[in-house]
Amino acid sequence: MALSSAVPAAQAAATAGDPILDGGPAGPCDPKSASADYVGGTDVNGRPVASADLETQPVPVPGQMLIPLKSPPGRQPAYVQADGKKLDALLNPPSACPAKV
Repeated sequence: MALSSAVPAAQAAATAGDPILDGGPAGPCDPKSASADYVGGTDVNGRPVASADLETQPVPVPGQMLIPLKSPPGRQPAYVQADGKKLDALLNPPSACPAKV
C-alpha cells in the first residue's frame, strides 16, 4: 500500500520540470531582450554599432556533394558522397523562436 501511494508522487515530481534545465526560452526568444537593458544596434554608451540581430538568408545547398577525405601525400583522395537534402537541415535549421506576427 505504501509503495502505490509513493509512485504518483514520484511521477508528479518528474513532470514538474527542473527550473535550471527548463528555465524557458533564452536568447532572441527571451522577452527580456526587448527591455531597456538590451537595445539592438547600440553599445552600452548608446552609440550605434553593428547589430547582432542580423537577418539571415538560407544557405544554398546542392542536391549532391562530393567531399574529399584527407589522404597521405602522393595518393589520390577518396571522396564521400553526401545528400544535399540531409545537409540542408543542418545548414538551415528551423528557428527555435516562434514567428512574430
